[in-house]
Parts: sequence; C-alpha cells; structure tokens
Amino acid sequence: MNKIMIIVLVFILSITMGCSQNHTDPEVNNNKQSYLEGTIEVIDANNITMLIRKNRSKIQDTDKVWLTPGQSVEFDTFERGQRIRAWVSDSYIGLSSPPQVTATKIEVIQ
Repeated sequence: MNKIMIIVLVFILSITMGCSQNHTDPEVNNNKQSYLEGTIEVIDANNITMLIRKNRSKIQDTDKVWLTPGQSVEFDTFERGQRIRAWVSDSYIGLSSPPQVTATKIEVIQ
C-alpha cells in the first residue's frame, strides 16, 4: 500500500513540476504574446496602418489596425507594402477607427 501511494505521489509531483516550468526561449515567450500579421498600408514616424491577415490578439472584428510604437520600437526602417508581424500590448486598445494598439516588437516576414 505504501509503495502505491509513493508511486502516485511521485507521478503527481512530476506532472505538477513539468507543467510549471518557465520557458526562457524568446520564441516560446513571443508565441504567448498577442500579435498581428499583415501588410503596411500607411506609415510615418509615429504610426503604421496595417491591413490584418492574421490576428492573435484581443482586437476583434477588424481588418485594419493603427500601430503606435512602444518604448524600443522605431518605424523608420519599415516601408509601405511590407508584410510584418507585430507583437502588441492588449492592455490598452484605443477605440478609434481603426483600433489603435501599441507595438512592442515588429519584424518583417516573407
């Protein structure tokens, strides 16, 4: 009886500890964040209007979004027509038309 209880206890602890591990890989962490994929329609130094193709964020029912730069994001390297993936902060979604969100990271995709 004691052996069965020890085996069950070890099994439960191994499952619990395996599920609670923190990932340090940035790709794993980025996949948990909200992001958008699409094409740059309009761009200037402070804003990007993006046509959305893939939406993994809390922004609902829109085909376009207005991105503003986060602290470490600069828009001067991007061009109209580029396909991008933008990680966004869902803590504040501006209720403008199109919706406005802050981009925390942007990368060009192929």
